[in-house]
Amino acid sequence: MLRRTKIHITLGPASSSETVLRQMVQAGVDGCRINFSHARPEDARQLVGTVRQLSAEYGRPIAIRQDLQGPRIRIGEMKEGRALLEAGQDFVLTSDPIEGDSRAVTVGYRDLPKDVRPGEIVMIDEAAIHLRVVASDDTTIRCKVLVGGELLPRKGINLPTTRISMPVLTEKDKADLEAGIRLGVDYVTISFVRDAGDIEAVRQFMREREACIPIVPKIEKREAVINADQIIAAADGISISRGDLGIEAGYQEVLPIQSYFVRKCHDAGKMVQVGGELMDTMIKNPGPTRSECVDVATAVLQGVDGVSLSGETAIGLCPVQTVRILDKIVRRAEVALGYSEGTGDMDVLAPQPFEPVRELKLKGIDALLVEDGDAAVAAALSAARPRCPILVVAEGQKANWLNTWWGVYPVESVAAAKRQGLLPPGACVLRIAGTQYP
Repeated sequence: MLRRTKIHITLGPASSSETVLRQMVQAGVDGCRINFSHARPEDARQLVGTVRQLSAEYGRPIAIRQDLQGPRIRIGEMKEGRALLEAGQDFVLTSDPIEGDSRAVTVGYRDLPKDVRPGEIVMIDEAAIHLRVVASDDTTIRCKVLVGGELLPRKGINLPTTRISMPVLTEKDKADLEAGIRLGVDYVTISFVRDAGDIEAVRQFMREREACIPIVPKIEKREAVINADQIIAAADGISISRGDLGIEAGYQEVLPIQSYFVRKCHDAGKMVQVGGELMDTMIKNPGPTRSECVDVATAVLQGVDGVSLSGETAIGLCPVQTVRILDKIVRRAEVALGYSEGTGDMDVLAPQPFEPVRELKLKGIDALLVEDGDAAVAAALSAARPRCPILVVAEGQKANWLNTWWGVYPVESVAAAKRQGLLPPGACVLRIAGTQYP
């Protein structure tokens, strides 16, 4: 049985070797994420080369996603490597370069003292430490510790109620994006998006370099939820990044926000991925928790186009096993949705803009075939969630990008589809032409 929901992995120390990456591709990987918060351009060049080699060897597209760091704010170094903060004590964040201790630490964003307001909350190290802003001036933020703990160097800062003035595309991101353009990545995810203007800034940067790469914003801030409609309209797809989202919006809001964006993306005909702690325990263990299995299945039942692994494959002890288990969970969830058969009627999930797709009669049809590589047609068919596979004749970046869409299988030719078993002997194929759609 074909798996419709796509599996994406994050490359890192645990998965960068050709041997391990080959095994993960064999296990069913559809896309690879290169996290430029950690990867250097020279590392990315090697990873892209290996993925392209394996894609050609196995004769199927593998999407390469460049994940830009965005305006991530971190604290600086610690004098003794760590410090203990206690609830109720005073603590200072400063833009001045100092060696941190239990009284003060440097923040990497110089304008943060100008952006925060008294009463706002500052979270450090994935919300392990909570501070409340008491007062600030041009260089210093005076805080009261609400939740203490061990403070380690270079940990990230989250500001759930603060509107920061830092642009979404930092100088580091600009250099990394130029590298990504040269490397020929298939799509770009941008971090900490707040509104459609952030997406347009990245698109304009690409236009100035005569590049046209799909842009997928990561949903991880409250502001992105408030501006959902304009962000989805401006984007080529959406990535729901639940790690920072749970911190910024509140843990209890993650599932409602996930459901909200999946539904909105279906209505708009946009690709939507979910990632962040899908199978987090497999970073250190050979199997997932039962609740993680339910979490993955829930995303599939909601109708996501893809599920994305992070630390599980970047630094985990068993990256290949993680992909294999994820593949089993996804396939079983798809059976529960009724996709165990190769043919059937078009589901009623088709959104309003794609009414022509809804009218298709698919009784006895084994596959839909888009021979002209029309991405808009493929997206419309994918949004309708047919039970039969959607084959699209496409190559290169277009094929890799289309491989992120639910139920879409890019092929070099009809003959290649037959060789790969996507079109069995005697299959009944319905050809779809782009001109059939307004």
